[in-house]
Amino acid sequence: MNATIKEVYFYTHELIKKNSELINQIKELVMDPANQRSEKYLCTGLKIDDIYLGIDFVKRHIQKFPKILINTFFIDLQSRQRADLSRVLLRVFVDGVHVANLTEDVSENGAFKIFDEGCFFGPYSDYLSRFFKPDIAQSVFIVYTEQPLSRRETRNRLLKPPLVPIRMPIIDLEDAALLDPFSSLYQECANEELEKILNQYTLEIGQG
Repeated sequence: MNATIKEVYFYTHELIKKNSELINQIKELVMDPANQRSEKYLCTGLKIDDIYLGIDFVKRHIQKFPKILINTFFIDLQSRQRADLSRVLLRVFVDGVHVANLTEDVSENGAFKIFDEGCFFGPYSDYLSRFFKPDIAQSVFIVYTEQPLSRRETRNRLLKPPLVPIRMPIIDLEDAALLDPFSSLYQECANEELEKILNQYTLEIGQG
């Protein structure tokens, strides 16, 4: 039986919060005014366990963190832990101000290519189409790796390495809309989790 995403978060978040060197590296990046103004996703190259970390300065992702978290839990529940979800999801606070989100960098610091224009439900069609409006497809990304060319193929300078899909993560769930926003299953998930967000899904960093 696969671990629930809550169990995954408990494990990865504990590792992060106990790693003082990593916290200092994250602190340096989140307190950089240029990064905060960028409103972009930053691949950091930092890792915890085998997971690459990225820092998300996109305003709508910061503002809608609770919705992202609840949608993540709901999809994990409906998929019976089969969905590929970000294995890190923390709000980053600096002296009480929410400045960024810390997530899994699925590109692994740019080593893989990401198709992030929204694709299709793929293997998730059963439960995504049952509970969410069609634009949920915009949250299903494809991660590709380049397949090496043969020695003979490399002689052709115009030939590019073929892309091979290796993951299909469901991320950026801030705008995912349910077909039935008053679904009792969803409301149960929301009511249960909202009270726990501040403590369990927050990384507080002081300026001192």
